[in-house]
Amino acid sequence: VIFGLIYQQGDEGLAASTGRDVEEIVDIKSRFLKRFPVGLQWFDKVKNFAKKHLFVESPIGRRRNLTSLLVDESVQNAKSVINRSLRQAVNSPVQGFGSDLMMAAIRLFDTYCYDYYLETGEYPQMKTNVSVHDSLTVDCNYKWIFLALDMIERAMTSAVVEEVQKRHPGFEFTSVPEIDFEIGASEKDVEGWDFSYTGNKKKSL
Repeated sequence: VIFGLIYQQGDEGLAASTGRDVEEIVDIKSRFLKRFPVGLQWFDKVKNFAKKHLFVESPIGRRRNLTSLLVDESVQNAKSVINRSLRQAVNSPVQGFGSDLMMAAIRLFDTYCYDYYLETGEYPQMKTNVSVHDSLTVDCNYKWIFLALDMIERAMTSAVVEEVQKRHPGFEFTSVPEIDFEIGASEKDVEGWDFSYTGNKKKSL
């Protein structure tokens, strides 16, 4: 539901995507927004900023232009275009920041692999494959799986925080990013991992 709020998804769409009744979605959203009113205020704040400036930015300055908000309401489908742009205004700073962190983390991961090669003379058989916003797929030989898990987690959590703060002095995180792992013999067979050795062994075989 939180993800749906960031995407500015409607109640019926949220109900369909979560398998819940619309009434339950309305109740969950109401309780969430009552508990976290600052979040609700931010939705309105960023939309108003977009209307005035025709762009939004991620916390470290990635900009998304929203000139489509200039569309005259008399134009066919203007309301649909404007509403989509306002949804993008809310989503882009969040998802854009996730993407900023991901790109920095991938570079860190590649650096870890190269440093390992310089230290041991053997290059780890693990390669980044697909990256979508804040999601990353890494192909890895079974031999290297535990080293890969360590490198990926460091790169995408504590290390990326240090990297962003080094690039943007004065920028502060309210928390260290967290990640979830899904592991499997192929991408279509992945399952969530509970960070235990037995859980990892079961998923990998």
